[in-house]
Amino acid sequence: MILKIPKKLLFLFTFIFVALSIATYVFAVLLNPTITVVSPVSGNSYSSPPLINISTDINSTTCKYLINGTTFSTINLNPGSSNNKTWANSSILTNNFTDNGYGSWVNMTFYCFNYTTSNASWYNTTWNTTGFVLFKYDTINPLISFQKNANGMNFTTASTGIWNWTFNYTDNNYATCGLRYYQYPSTSTYAFLTGGLTNPTSGLDSRANCTLLFDPNDTALSNVRNEGEFILEGFGNDTASRSAVTSTNFTGVMTKIYGSKWNLITYRGANRTASSSQNVTEFILNNFEYATIISVWNQTYGNFTTYSASTPTVNSQIILSLGTAFYMYSNADKWFIQPDYTPAIGTSAENITLYANHTNRGNSWNQMGLFNNATMNTTLYTCSLNATNATYFWSIYRAATCPVTLNNITYISWLNASSGQLVTCKRGVSICSGGSNPKDIVLKEGYAIWVMPDKNITINRSSIY
Repeated sequence: MILKIPKKLLFLFTFIFVALSIATYVFAVLLNPTITVVSPVSGNSYSSPPLINISTDINSTTCKYLINGTTFSTINLNPGSSNNKTWANSSILTNNFTDNGYGSWVNMTFYCFNYTTSNASWYNTTWNTTGFVLFKYDTINPLISFQKNANGMNFTTASTGIWNWTFNYTDNNYATCGLRYYQYPSTSTYAFLTGGLTNPTSGLDSRANCTLLFDPNDTALSNVRNEGEFILEGFGNDTASRSAVTSTNFTGVMTKIYGSKWNLITYRGANRTASSSQNVTEFILNNFEYATIISVWNQTYGNFTTYSASTPTVNSQIILSLGTAFYMYSNADKWFIQPDYTPAIGTSAENITLYANHTNRGNSWNQMGLFNNATMNTTLYTCSLNATNATYFWSIYRAATCPVTLNNITYISWLNASSGQLVTCKRGVSICSGGSNPKDIVLKEGYAIWVMPDKNITINRSSIY
């Protein structure tokens, strides 16, 4: 006997079956785990292994993760309420990832298992603002190195007292670069001058140039700038806050030039190698546009040779050699910078002869450029060289230990350019003209002085410090 089901009842059964199927599917979908990546934050850069922290919203106990498409071991979620399971670990990247460049992108994907009987399978993170996790993991500091020009200098050009700097910056995550300026001898207080990145490349070990103009009159230097030696250090910082500095620094000499006054300073071989020289027209064009008159003392004949910008063809070939002392008249107050070249041991630039008596002149005053910071008192007691051991004698005797018989400087006169007054001190006398103690007067590197010895002597300028 065939049981006939009424059409209305059959339709009802069919409707109930379809409805239950749809409900089961919808219920299963609703139970698919939503995986939220709590940390790291997508788009950020990290210089140390970040905490990997996820949470799910349904009953799931097991997950697995992929790093840049590679599947690693499964992980067990921490016990908790049935609708909130979490997991956190800070060693995943340390154990499973190597930074192949100066900062690499990391793409992490998480799959968690749904243990519902109706839908037991793996589900991955939702790719939205909470589930998308693409970040940079940077374990390597940038590489910074100065470029050099044909003259061996670390800056590319010098024009009217402003230096154009360029150095190499290697990293995948460029952020900032520039120069740190230290006033010697401090190595803790500095001013930062921001540079600009040019010609960047992409890929592993990508490179860029960091360029900037170093102007000694920049207001950024106001709190640290002073006369004497300064240090420039290249600096680079990436997006993971990893930083690096140049392995070798550049040193220069800073001098305050006073406008409408004479300034007595030392030529330090600006924009030339240490063995080269420069004529006064090159000097003005390349280094200090505000100079209007330069006058150089002739030690042998005891007279001045003067160049004036108003008569540019007269004495335009006066040579300024490393260590030359000279007068400069400027039409404006400006800071003046030169490289910190040091003469080779035993050369004429280092060992200077000072005359008490010379057949070609009738006075005993000599001009002398300075290579180091020193007090007036130390300079007054500088040792004259022992003729039998002249080259290295200065390394044995300095002011504190110099035999009395070799203390041959009688007077030193220094031009205080700010006041326009000469300050003269005598060896063995505790008061100088103007009332200062010679121990309190600091003659800065870059200054020049007048010296009167009690006989013709040769001294090593490197020993004065």
